Amino acid sequence: MLKRLEIENFTVFLAADIKWSPGLNVIVGENGTGKSQLMRLAYALSYVSSKFPQSSRQDKVALQRLIAEKIVAVCKPEALGRLISRRPGRSRCEVKVHFFEPRQSHFAFSFASNSQEVKLSSPIPAKFLTAGPVFFPTREML
Repeated sequence: MLKRLEIENFTVFLAADIKWSPGLNVIVGENGTGKSQLMRLAYALSYVSSKFPQSSRQDKVALQRLIAEKIVAVCKPEALGRLISRRPGRSRCEVKVHFFEPRQSHFAFSFASNSQEVKLSSPIPAKFLTAGPVFFPTREML
């Protein structure tokens, strides 16, 4: 379960530090404030932590590839770099994810506006989630 999500330059979020509580979390806001993108990112990162193959657990390149592929599949940008907050010139998105359990499952990565790859900026997690996440699209909730 997500404990904390730190993001910089991701879609509408120039900088955000979201701390989740155990149990139910409710995200409320006006249209266009990034609620759906935040939930998609949280889902993608939880998915990566729960589905990263046991056989690849020491393969940094495989983890980076899975992160990029899942974020693109869930957020549906034209390119990974399009998820970065728009500014003149090149920018970089930084993401740090922390989980309640298991400990040592945290990781951090970044990607540039002109890149299709993510770069892990932390060691490969020592542990991964044992249960996968479930994502209910907002239209389905209504």
